[in-house]
Amino acid sequence: MASIINANTSGGLISTGDTSGQLQLQTAGTTALTVTSAQNVGIGTTSPVTKVHAYSSTTMAQLTVDGAGAIKTGINFASSGTTYGQIYFDNTSPYDMSVFQQYSTGSLRFGTNNTEQMRLDSSGNLGLGLTPNTWNTGGGKTLQLTSGALTAYSTDNIQMVQNLYYNSGWIYKTSNYGTIYNQSLGQHTWFTAPSGTAGNTPTLTQVMTLDPSGNLLVGNSTPQGAAGPRLYIVSTNNTSGDLGIYSQLGANCSNTSSVAFSASITGVGNKFYVYGNGNVVNTNNSYGAISDVKFKENIVDATPKLNDVLNLKVRNFNLKTEPENKQIGFIAQEFEEVFPSMIDVSPDTDTDGKFLETTHKSIKLSVLVPILVKSIQELSTQLTELKAEVATLRGA
Repeated sequence: MASIINANTSGGLISTGDTSGQLQLQTAGTTALTVTSAQNVGIGTTSPVTKVHAYSSTTMAQLTVDGAGAIKTGINFASSGTTYGQIYFDNTSPYDMSVFQQYSTGSLRFGTNNTEQMRLDSSGNLGLGLTPNTWNTGGGKTLQLTSGALTAYSTDNIQMVQNLYYNSGWIYKTSNYGTIYNQSLGQHTWFTAPSGTAGNTPTLTQVMTLDPSGNLLVGNSTPQGAAGPRLYIVSTNNTSGDLGIYSQLGANCSNTSSVAFSASITGVGNKFYVYGNGNVVNTNNSYGAISDVKFKENIVDATPKLNDVLNLKVRNFNLKTEPENKQIGFIAQEFEEVFPSMIDVSPDTDTDGKFLETTHKSIKLSVLVPILVKSIQELSTQLTELKAEVATLRGA
């Protein structure tokens, strides 16, 4: 039993007492609140097991702070047959709605202004501004955003993903491009996928790798061994006009104080420069060609070149962009009239390195070296013959 205070509908307030140490408040003979000898308070139950124990078998248990219309502060825990919980505030000015919901699926939902903003699903994946896709990442967890995700793919792998999610393979989230940045065991890798269709499987290409040894591989994923290059670039487009490396300096850098590229040896110093004005220098003035006989065939003596060399026009000029810098050399169109095979034609580029529809010509000046050697040999032969003729005339 218990000591009872009952608001009876016919007899008014009735109280009975006993020595159980338990107190009950009743209305119309029905127990509404129970306080046990252990000071546990039960609402809707006569056997409270915690300090505050509220129970309803048919309707949601609810705490209302302001009952004037909409609930300002509410706690809803369960309704018949459904696991359902909420902690919320309504959006009546100046309040905002904050929602925590646990459904039978086990997901947790958080919101503001009566709108869901975040969901933690039963797998432990968190969706910010969306319901997270089904990720199965080998035990890892995912924070998914509107257009991307941060996922712990496994215990030693973390990824940043855009427009893709992983469910027994990568899948497009929307019909657009996809990218992945991956960190695993000290290695960084970047993947891209062409624009595809939502729900389909993308074709991922590993476009860049920074391995644990500090080798940066662009367009390739396999280091070239211990003696291989630290920066290894491979163009996978295989399109005429592709650029491998492009360096651009500012407008005031056309001089030898600015360097577009340099190579140096540790403890020794710089060995090679490409200056901003286009000059190329190295420490020993040595520029060579791969010339081993094993790479060559159809080897014959070159035809005479002296007359062609004599037809070349050597000019003085200045570049339009450098009016004060007088130079000596050739004009490609004039040079082409004598040695057409020594002319290259390349597309023009704008100041950002983008190709234009026009072209320009350049001269393979290094090829002049064997031509000049051949011409000197011809002059030497002519001089030898001339000396022999002079000696013959003197002897006569």
